[in-house]
Amino acid sequence: MRSSNERANSWPPEELPTAVIFDMDGVIFDTEPIWLEAETELLARRGKVFPPEFARKIMGVPGGKAMQMVAEEFGLSETGSELTLELNGIFHDMLETRLSIMPGFLDRLTLLETLGIPRAVATSTERKLAHSMLGRFGLVERFACILTRDDVTHGKPHPEIYLAASDQLGINPARAVVLEDSLAGMQSANTAGCLVIGLRHPLTASLEFPHAHLVVDHHSDPQIEILFGR
Repeated sequence: MRSSNERANSWPPEELPTAVIFDMDGVIFDTEPIWLEAETELLARRGKVFPPEFARKIMGVPGGKAMQMVAEEFGLSETGSELTLELNGIFHDMLETRLSIMPGFLDRLTLLETLGIPRAVATSTERKLAHSMLGRFGLVERFACILTRDDVTHGKPHPEIYLAASDQLGINPARAVVLEDSLAGMQSANTAGCLVIGLRHPLTASLEFPHAHLVVDHHSDPQIEILFGR
């Protein structure tokens, strides 16, 4: 498999995409630091330290599965479902005053709307929370479809959610460009056959993105504009 840099050298693709699918946490919303703080609090309540490198390992993995990984890693007696319920409560409390949109995302979304390019969301977040977060900023109606972990049998890194999103958009997955920030999410989209853009942020700055065709640091990167003839 080619490295991220080697993939980027072949940019742009021969066939331009006809739709864009966004992950949510770390792509639409700047929530990864909040999730890390919530996970740190969850472990602190049990006298444990939650290392950032483990946060990167579970990033993008659906909640129940991610928390089962936490339980096994740190020797906790609770189930993944029990830990997820507690974690979501901590996260919700923090979210009330700290939810914000990733820099450049709204400009990106507006451009896609102007160009008439269909858009979707594919997130590992539960449906109720995802719609609540998107609804705060009037974003729900700006997407053709919103798929969450409640809409699929297999979560990321399985390709199901990106195959389902492509199907709902009525396109071949190969004609969809996906913006993702997590390794699990990029693997999911890549396996589905989509064109993958890896979006870096402070929590993933040191990671390689082997499943990304292009790696950028922000939504305004000019290499993304090439996809849409800009």
